[in-house]
Amino acid sequence: MVFLFYFLIFFLGAVFASFAMVLGERLPQEKPVILSRSRCSSCQRELSWLDLAPIISWVALLGKCRYCGQKISWRYLAGETILGFLFVIVAVKYKLLTNIFAAKIDYFAVSQVIFVWLLATILMAIFLADWRYFTIPDKLLWFLALSLVVFWGVSYALNIYSSGFIIARVLSGAIFGGLFWCVWFFSQGKWLGFGDVKYFFVSGALLGLEGFLAMVFLASLAGSLVGMWQIAFLQKSLKSKLPFGVFLAPATIIIYVFFDYLSSFFLKLLII
Repeated sequence: MVFLFYFLIFFLGAVFASFAMVLGERLPQEKPVILSRSRCSSCQRELSWLDLAPIISWVALLGKCRYCGQKISWRYLAGETILGFLFVIVAVKYKLLTNIFAAKIDYFAVSQVIFVWLLATILMAIFLADWRYFTIPDKLLWFLALSLVVFWGVSYALNIYSSGFIIARVLSGAIFGGLFWCVWFFSQGKWLGFGDVKYFFVSGALLGLEGFLAMVFLASLAGSLVGMWQIAFLQKSLKSKLPFGVFLAPATIIIYVFFDYLSSFFLKLLII
């Protein structure tokens, strides 16, 4: 029973990952998302559901198109697997199985799980869009902001979050977004992309003061390490373009889900 439950959660995560990758590919190109069928990027053959089953199709087809034999990018398998496991981790962390079958359902825990699943899906789409096209689509940021507002509304109705908490988070987003807007404005976009600035408005509200600072630190550290690796092994230079959203998105979900475990580590860094 327990194994089946978490297997279904894993498969649900893989399905959401597949949709996230569609969003990350199509939104930057302003292509339709819902009404357009998926096609092979090589032969343009319309794909059936047999070709699109998360993880299963990639493995069954040995990572190749059924029709033209061209390789299918590994990122589809990796993304579906990673988000599948993340969905399971979130369900375990917030005790979804216990709360669903308890005598009295914990509606806040359930809503928390649903929100984090949506958050992870949107962040994966942002990661892919910035990685592939060096842009963070406004539609993804609006959907993220709307999801956050709905979650706050549910939490307020359940007497979990107070109006003071929500106002503080909104101010946090405005302050951090405003600060990075100044960086973007005075550097004329050389130090920071405007998509990143808009992302900071939303993520500041999502994470609050401590969480936002931890997220920026984690993303900057990862970006610096990758940048040094590219310079050392890929003959890149300091002027080479590196999409910051690729590091911001994973850092955001890590901090949101695991900050209670990582907070002591960041506190030690501040003391040092």
